[in-house]
This record gives sequence, structure tokens and C-alpha cells, in this order.
Amino acid sequence: MRGRIGRALAVGFVVVAAAGVARGAIPDPNGVVHGCYAKRTGALRVIDPSKGATCATRERALTWSRTGPAGPQGPAGAAGPQGPAGPAGPQGPAGPQGPAGAPGVSGYEVVTVLQQVTIPGSGGIAGVQAACPIGKTVLGGGGNSAGGVEIVLKASQPNGTTLWEVDYANTSGAPVTTNVSVYAVCAVVS
Repeated sequence: MRGRIGRALAVGFVVVAAAGVARGAIPDPNGVVHGCYAKRTGALRVIDPSKGATCATRERALTWSRTGPAGPQGPAGAAGPQGPAGPAGPQGPAGPQGPAGAPGVSGYEVVTVLQQVTIPGSGGIAGVQAACPIGKTVLGGGGNSAGGVEIVLKASQPNGTTLWEVDYANTSGAPVTTNVSVYAVCAVVS
């Protein structure tokens, strides 16, 4: 009994192995299926050229592949919707040191001079100056008068780099004595 089972197993193994070899060549390694078409009857049969099979003289050889040739490229699709914003990236490295800034001012102060002046009549002028301390430059200035409408401020301007001068004019016909003030805006300019 053991002999029969052993022979049956051996025959089964040979049949399975032969089926695997026969099946492996259709389609061929390039994916092409070979066949023969009978011109008279229209019958179609598949052959395996690797095993030496060929079409008969009354048949026409045909080949086809499981995958056809690539078709033309289709048109581009519509743009998709905007995706969500990504997370913030890491902080970049510190930049290089910037250039030195422009020279500035320091030691800001306002110098005020109060003075009594007598201004001759008929267009007479009296000039009064405010001086900045040593080492400071005049940046601006001005003045005012306690006199009546006959005293007008004729000019207000720098006089050099350290003085501010205001000239007062008398528009009346007689001399006028009045109190005036002049101020200079001063600072160290580097």
C-alpha cells in the first residue's frame, strides 16, 4: 500500500510541475500573447513559440499584449483648492550688525536772555543776542517784546554757530524803552 501511495504522489508531482512549465510561457516574458487564426473557419488558438509551436499554412499568425500602447496625454486638470497654511518655520539666525547711526545731539538746553533796551524812533533797530555755552551749537531760537504795538520783531536768525540774534524795530516817531527776551536752543552736536 505504501508503494501505491508513493507512486501516486510522484505522478501528481510530475503533473503539477509540467502544468507550471507549460503555463509560464503564455504570455511571453514581454507580455505578448501569440495565436493562430484559421482563415476558413475563424477558429483562434493560442500557441507557445518558446515550445516550438507555429501556425499552420492555412492559419494567420496574430499577436497581442495584455497591456495596450499608451494613449495620448490628457488635458491638465483644474487647479485644486488652496491647502491650509503650514506651521511657522523656525527662527532664522541673527543678522549682521548694522552700520553706525548718524551723529546725534545731546545736552539740549534753552538759553534765555531778558534785557531792557531803548530803541530810537522812526525805524530804529536794537539787536539782542542769546549765546550758547562753550561746546554747544545753536540749533534755533526766537524772541518776544513786552512793548506795545510800535515794537515789532524785525529779524530772528543765527549769528555764527553759537549765537541767536533778534532785531527789534521801533515803528513810532519817538524812542521807546522796553523789556525784550531772546532765547537760543543749544545742544552738543557730534
